[in-house]
Amino acid sequence: MEHIKSIKTGHLTCDCAYAATPRICYVLTPILLDKKRLEQWCNIYETTIVSVHGIDWDNDLTPWVAPGVEANDADFEGKAFDFLSFLRTTVLPKVETSPHGQPPTERTLVGISLSGLFAVWAWMNGDDFTHIGSISGSFWYDGFTEWLELYVGKSCKQGHAYFSLGDKEGIRGNPRYQTVVTDTDCVIRTLRKSGISAQFEMTGGTHFAPIYPRMEKAFNYLLKSMQL
Repeated sequence: MEHIKSIKTGHLTCDCAYAATPRICYVLTPILLDKKRLEQWCNIYETTIVSVHGIDWDNDLTPWVAPGVEANDADFEGKAFDFLSFLRTTVLPKVETSPHGQPPTERTLVGISLSGLFAVWAWMNGDDFTHIGSISGSFWYDGFTEWLELYVGKSCKQGHAYFSLGDKEGIRGNPRYQTVVTDTDCVIRTLRKSGISAQFEMTGGTHFAPIYPRMEKAFNYLLKSMQL
């Protein structure tokens, strides 16, 4: 698709649909997103949409070492600090200084599953992103809700956070996942107690599925309603 510019940097590929406005939204995706959708979203929301894929999912997005979900799984390696540094120093400048880019006045980060966890963690660890969205965020991750309760007071966020879960999540499957509803509620309550704007939406579906309608709900809040 000629209107989508693909930028490779390190192990990542960024599929970029550039808008004329200085607003940009990065989406850390577990699957390859349809490029026609990216172009449509760029036009609808008047925002540059960047799909970032090729992520080392279990390791780049986790903030500290933790056991794997299943008994035979490798441990999560907890390389989020390195990944955030790579985004900050390499990926964002390359995307935003490409021939089609421009310095943004507002950055939004949307994550899905483990990247939804990462979105909250990254938001707390810098000013790179104004708003964040978390679709089926993996807030069951060992120690995350406790860390957020201790850390949130050190951050003063003026932007907005959006959260969604599918109404069939956490009902069955691995016990580690079955706390996701209460853990998401804990994250939202922690943010709100600190005066941070946090919106929650329960939608039909399972873990981040159906993905495109769920993403559009996040965009409608973060990229559309916040601009009205």
